[in-house]
Amino acid sequence: MECTLTPTGAWLTATTISAAYVASLYVLPKRIRQLPRDHPRHIYGRFAAVALSSVFAIALYARVADPRCLGVDGVAAALGLRLDGSARAALKGAACVAVLYLGTLAERLVLGAFTLPDVNPQAWRNLVVGPVTEELCFRACVLPLLIEAGITRWRAVRTAPLVFGLAHVHHGRRRVVEYGVPLSHAVIETTAQFAYTSLFGAFASYSFCRTHRLSAPVAAHVLCNYLGLPEFACLRPGPQLFGVVSPLYDYRLAFAALHIAGIALFFTRSGWLLQSESVLWA
Repeated sequence: MECTLTPTGAWLTATTISAAYVASLYVLPKRIRQLPRDHPRHIYGRFAAVALSSVFAIALYARVADPRCLGVDGVAAALGLRLDGSARAALKGAACVAVLYLGTLAERLVLGAFTLPDVNPQAWRNLVVGPVTEELCFRACVLPLLIEAGITRWRAVRTAPLVFGLAHVHHGRRRVVEYGVPLSHAVIETTAQFAYTSLFGAFASYSFCRTHRLSAPVAAHVLCNYLGLPEFACLRPGPQLFGVVSPLYDYRLAFAALHIAGIALFFTRSGWLLQSESVLWA
């Protein structure tokens, strides 16, 4: 069997998938696009758009790639859409994020600040539709392409997230045009978002390649969205944090140590947590 996919072809396909995902958000009727981001009609319109772009991504992958070149049978297996091992991979992906957020989790545990998210369109977007469609399009449909084309696994993990990061740059336009943010501020915010999404994308790519299960990066993505950016609440002496009186500042060194330990463990032990037999990491 001859595998003919070239690195250029793989990157062109990956870029097309990324562009289609972003473009789908702009083909919505103008009356919907102009609604506030959290308006239910806007959210439901985006659900439909990213669903279609996800179908397109799978179809394009099936047209361009040959899963047999990865040693698997069928498109679903190549995309990590398999039941066997998925629950275990999801736990591993979430565990890595939990380790990274060790300090934040400890802070919230002491403050009793854990709450179940409300069941509303925003929660569905942030915790279900967004993570599933983004990981499907930017991880599952991209990484197998790159590795099939002969790109090394580490290079794929390092470079594929740039596509994911660039897919968020369009938010800069919205900040300027829709929200009136000064251009200089929008550039700084968009650059920071590009850096953050690219870094997260690197971990999500790594977790997908290590487990070859879509559930691993999806679970990590869901937990990251639920927790948000680390609060470092222990460093703030103010009396109100998460709506309750904070006892954390007096023990800031202990909580800071937990933050540092979590970051160190994440970078040194994630590989151990995610170890599995994966054809993408053979």
